[in-house]
Amino acid sequence: MLCPTCGRELGTDQRCSSCGTVAPSNTPAILPGGDSFLGARSPILWERAKPVILVIAGLLLWLSIVFLNYLRALRWAGIMNAQASGYMMGGCVTSLLLGLLAMYVVAKIRGKKSNPPTRFFGVSAVGFLISFLSFAGSLKEPPNRALQNVAEMLRQAAGNRPTTPDANWWDGPTRDFFRDLLDRNQQYIKEVNALDNSAIKNLYSADSYAGKVHMEKVLSQLRAAHSVDSKYSSIEPVLKIMRDRVAAAHASEREKQDFLKGMNESLKRSLKPREELLRVEKLWMDSTMDLYEFMVAHSSDYSIQDTKLYFADGKLRKQFTTLQSKAVASHKDFLKAKAAFEDARKDNMNQLGVSSSELTPSQLGKAH
Repeated sequence: MLCPTCGRELGTDQRCSSCGTVAPSNTPAILPGGDSFLGARSPILWERAKPVILVIAGLLLWLSIVFLNYLRALRWAGIMNAQASGYMMGGCVTSLLLGLLAMYVVAKIRGKKSNPPTRFFGVSAVGFLISFLSFAGSLKEPPNRALQNVAEMLRQAAGNRPTTPDANWWDGPTRDFFRDLLDRNQQYIKEVNALDNSAIKNLYSADSYAGKVHMEKVLSQLRAAHSVDSKYSSIEPVLKIMRDRVAAAHASEREKQDFLKGMNESLKRSLKPREELLRVEKLWMDSTMDLYEFMVAHSSDYSIQDTKLYFADGKLRKQFTTLQSKAVASHKDFLKAKAAFEDARKDNMNQLGVSSSELTPSQLGKAH
């Protein structure tokens, strides 16, 4: 038993040999508690790990902050050019400053500063909240200034607005790019309207198979239409001129590269429906020409009665049915792709705030 006063071992008579205290008979014995540090090990481990955890969490928050501001800048500008990069950096710096201000206020209220890892995490958490709220708010904003500028260049290229002095170095190349595209669409529609489509207006009907001469005319008109579409399928000639204009502009190489990179990314997204339309259209035309070439080759092997085709050879009839089913299915796929393309074009125009009525059908690439 230990002395309740000095903690030394009591004698057999319950008297302390050091201070002379006599332990009362009702005082519970004070026994050594063993290793007094065992209970403190867990708190010590947490205290050591806590700064590392806070720093890692803060770094992850900053990755999120940069990403949110990147998305906000991309939505604001439409492309990641030098101006958009500056907008993104401004958002990050604003988040940092507001985070520092928040931690300064907290320190004033508490009357003491937190340790560096805690301050870093606090700044990061506030910065993330600011960036998240800013990004969420940007989703409700009207079309950004960059898109409005692009829309204005499109209207000027179409001749609906007078040409104004360039406010940015890329205004001139952008306006000329749109003008080249619109001129190309007009030339395409001009050539399409000049085509003779008289024989292909009733494709797949019994009348369209009535006679070798007529079917050869169908093939001739299909090939002519396919030739015009192939001629205007790629916009690479217009893009090359655009790149040359950007290269000649008075701007830094970094700004030019950023602008072209953003333009290419934007075009890649917007041209996907057009590329799909061209792909499906080629499949449809190829399958249709295969069908009529087959019918020309076997024009003497069938007859037409009451708008129905009768083959003397069952094998030829089966081949015809297979070819026509493929051509008809391809035509349906083409019509679906065409509708999807029109919807995508309307969406792009709506994002720019430009209505179809501001452009002529030929400028849009639509045949009358």
